[in-house]
Amino acid sequence: MKEKLMKTNTTEIAKAYYTALNKKDIPSIEKYVHPDIQLVSPLGKVSGKEDFMESIAFFSSFLLTINVHTILGSDDQAMSTYDVEFPAPIGLVPTAGLIIFKDGLIAKIEIFFDPRPFN
Repeated sequence: MKEKLMKTNTTEIAKAYYTALNKKDIPSIEKYVHPDIQLVSPLGKVSGKEDFMESIAFFSSFLLTINVHTILGSDDQAMSTYDVEFPAPIGLVPTAGLIIFKDGLIAKIEIFFDPRPFN
């Protein structure tokens, strides 16, 4: 009898990640993250779980809310659209994110937004 491989539910993991981020629940975020995670954004790149978690803690200290509009997933990735709200003068930042999974964990996040309000 062939053993079925457990399929990663990428949309559910992405939803849980964004929910934890919106709550600024850093310990919950960590359980979804692969040790070799990469973060790529218009503001820079981060590699490795320790540096990623530091970046997320810093980011969450400034964000007010995240409002997720859409999450679409496949076997090893999820694509999302959401708004991130920061205090003035930055305000609302429309964002898209591509999350790539490895071993059922988030291995790469690439986010797309207009970086001009941050300069």
